[in-house]
Amino acid sequence: MHKIAVLISTDDSQKEKFKKACGNTEIVFRGGETPVGDLNQYTIIVGNVDPKKLKKATSLKFLQLCSAGADNYTDRSIYANNDVILANASGAYGFTISEYMLAMHLSMIKKLPIYRDNMKEGLWESAGTITSISGSTVICVGIGDIGSRYAKKLKALGAYVIGIRRTKGEKPDFLDEVYTQDDCKDVLSRGDVIALSLPNTKKTDRFLSKETITSLKDGAFIINVGRGNSIDIEALCDALISGKLGGAALDVTDPEPLPKDHRLWSISSALVTPHITGGFTLPQTKDFIFDIACENIKRVLDGKSPKKLVSFDEGY
Repeated sequence: MHKIAVLISTDDSQKEKFKKACGNTEIVFRGGETPVGDLNQYTIIVGNVDPKKLKKATSLKFLQLCSAGADNYTDRSIYANNDVILANASGAYGFTISEYMLAMHLSMIKKLPIYRDNMKEGLWESAGTITSISGSTVICVGIGDIGSRYAKKLKALGAYVIGIRRTKGEKPDFLDEVYTQDDCKDVLSRGDVIALSLPNTKKTDRFLSKETITSLKDGAFIINVGRGNSIDIEALCDALISGKLGGAALDVTDPEPLPKDHRLWSISSALVTPHITGGFTLPQTKDFIFDIACENIKRVLDGKSPKKLVSFDEGY
């Protein structure tokens, strides 16, 4: 017999959605509370449980995360059982994060932050020439749900879009070229904008290393919405300060939160937001997550494999 816990706040309509998916299976709504004493009761949990508490979930069979990232949950040793199935919420965040990426892209190439800063001084002066998305080369590093949605927007606006992914496969129509992470070294130097939406894995750590950043096109822009450790942040700071790079928009940093005294805060060509794209700042995101969770719960209860499965070996 299954017993389900939903560890994320829900309104009445969302509760009804879960109840419909669960049928007669017992379901407990715990809001944002992480149960401790009774964690061993649940065979299915929806929510990002504190990984340190998962050893207490002795009956757990299926964990549905509310995040796309799963790197804190792919170590088998944190679970009480070796047969736990893990799924993420990949597909729920692409809608809002791709819009954030487009907004940051336009802000940087149109020099909007400079004008915002000039307002504080009452300065009525031009910041000089700008560039356009149309005719530019944009490299999307990671073409899952988030990267693909961003790439489609850029393609529609006239950019030449290159995709970089983990494995080989057919080229989607919205990409002009596609490469794997193993054969992309020379490709990165062609990008006017490099946009990263990578998971946290050993292979993606310091994807933009000091050496790679040095090889990028002069004046290139960086966008990162994946994980902070995919960029050598000190090398990035050096490149921004020297003018090697035109700018960087980061919703993720390494370390995170970014310390108050870190020099990145004072670099005028950097735009830093506190990892807000992966939350619920867009209310519809929660509905997307619940759609994924409800479909997966129904599949598990019907004896089927859930979608959005996370590989414990790959880390995503």
